[in-house]
Amino acid sequence: MQGKIAFEEIPFGYEGFAPVLNNINLKIRAGETVAFVSPSSAGKTTLCSLLLRFYEVTQGNIRIDEMNITDITLSCLRSNIGIVRQDVYLFSGSIRENIADDEIWEAAHRA
Repeated sequence: MQGKIAFEEIPFGYEGFAPVLNNINLKIRAGETVAFVSPSSAGKTTLCSLLLRFYEVTQGNIRIDEMNITDITLSCLRSNIGIVRQDVYLFSGSIRENIADDEIWEAAHRA
């Protein structure tokens, strides 16, 4: 894969809820780095999930290098794409208790 990605007229909604995406058109050039930044629940994770076919599109097309992603095996698709998600974890206790490991404490102290 070279990595050219195109979302073409993609709508998406979770069953029983209002659509989270409406007719998305997006082109990403091969080698381009993209960050999706928006308020919570704006559809960032959904876009990534659609690209990796965790959800299937019902209208429109998603293409990689001009090939519809439905024509690419899941193993090939997922082994060629890396996503860094921001997962938020809330821990009980104090900050000191949550970074009690010596290496983490030292890094936090330096920061």
